[in-house]
Amino acid sequence: MRCAYCERPLMCAQCGAEYVPPTPEAYAAVQACDVAVACPTCEEILVCRWCGSVYDGTCEPGDEPTGEWTG
Repeated sequence: MRCAYCERPLMCAQCGAEYVPPTPEAYAAVQACDVAVACPTCEEILVCRWCGSVYDGTCEPGDEPTGEWTG
């Protein structure tokens, strides 16, 4: 899947694993900036390797990413 912010492949900055959401619900969690997402490989909070966006469940108003489930 792609990072909701920079559109590059969403890879964990900690371990380098590419994030692949297992379900549409997991995909939706990545797109909702108010939900924390952990890397399934290293179990750390997901941080985009490319742009540094942190998927920790906090965001500024207007920063919500957009995207659609691409399976």
